[in-house]
Amino acid sequence: MTTKELRSWGQCLSYDLENNETHVPERGGYRSFIAYTGHFTRLKGRSFPARNITNIVMRQCRAELLEEGKSEATVNRIKSAVHSVLRFCNEDTRGAFPKPDIFKKLPEPKGRVEWYTKDDVDRIEKCAREVFQRPDVADIATVAAYTGMRQGELLKLRAKDVDFRVNSIFVGGQKSVLTKTSSHETTAWREIPIVPKIQTILERRVDSVSPHIRIFGEEWASKERLLNAFKSVTAFLEFSPSYVFHTLRHSFGVWHCESGTSLRILMDLMGHACYKTTLRYAKASDTARRKAMENFSTDLA
Repeated sequence: MTTKELRSWGQCLSYDLENNETHVPERGGYRSFIAYTGHFTRLKGRSFPARNITNIVMRQCRAELLEEGKSEATVNRIKSAVHSVLRFCNEDTRGAFPKPDIFKKLPEPKGRVEWYTKDDVDRIEKCAREVFQRPDVADIATVAAYTGMRQGELLKLRAKDVDFRVNSIFVGGQKSVLTKTSSHETTAWREIPIVPKIQTILERRVDSVSPHIRIFGEEWASKERLLNAFKSVTAFLEFSPSYVFHTLRHSFGVWHCESGTSLRILMDLMGHACYKTTLRYAKASDTARRKAMENFSTDLA
């Protein structure tokens, strides 16, 4: 497709998917990008003139999306995805395609980050094993809670990334064998010590398997199946729908704050590039507040 053919939204989207290295199936966020741009395509159609995608049009889409029940955060991500396509067409064609408007975003509510207690995780593990007969859900949920690993990281975790010689999990490769990344992306890895709670699970899963076997990912055809299976367990235990699989990662951060782990160490364990992200995940809990005051009182005594 040539730049002169970039007239409709559908042509711009196709051009982006064919030429934009950040929007390929191998990269994280690809499915979300397809979903968000799909909402705009559903509302306006592929034949909608790309030059007519202005703030006025996006405000009309916003009203329709909110009427459908979409959240402010989802609407903002749809706007960002559409703007990303139009901006790429403008930059990649050196201005042959017009520069898009800056779409105004909606304010997003800063909801309180939720977390599971360690007793909650024990209940989830027991329910998954005994009620649902799903040891796969029990294993991956427990490891997620006690490592803080993201769902995608767990599904990609291979036997060779679990090193019992140093009793650690290596996410993103090891110092000597780093995961390949694109030229514009920072090569990142982190080491997470293995705690006794998950030792047996990991030993069982890496025993007598090929180093390249994904110790969790081989069981799940898609992440949606994992999320749905986990949701069935938490719904049975009557957790709020807002408590999702990613809440296990939040829990890891909160537990560390409660035990006095420094933000710098926690930032490293969770793989955050910015300390502000660590602060968002690791909210102060009542236990942390009481421990802080107890330490403060002891120092004054």
